Amino acid sequence: MKKIECILREEKLKTAIDSLLLAGVPGVTVTKVQGFGRQRVTPEPILKPKVKIEIYLEDNEVDTIAKTLILAGRTGKNGDGKIAVVEVDDLVRIRTEERDKEALY
Repeated sequence: MKKIECILREEKLKTAIDSLLLAGVPGVTVTKVQGFGRQRVTPEPILKPKVKIEIYLEDNEVDTIAKTLILAGRTGKNGDGKIAVVEVDDLVRIRTEERDKEALY
């Protein structure tokens, strides 16, 4: 099981969510975050508003969902964001105590 963490421009969030729903993702978590990267143009870093999308997936879904996020988030300019894929050792649905694959859906 994997977790995708995706940092995107705020203005790309609606497009990303719409694309993820079309791709069949059952749920996401979105957090407003700030950061800087190569788009920094001054010696003092200026934090830019971004959003972080987190999605838990089965291993075989990662490539499709990563490509979906890339297409939805890309502007071709510095600051488009990053995608990280993280291994998940255990996932538990709090309400039912279901684990792993059963906790996804």
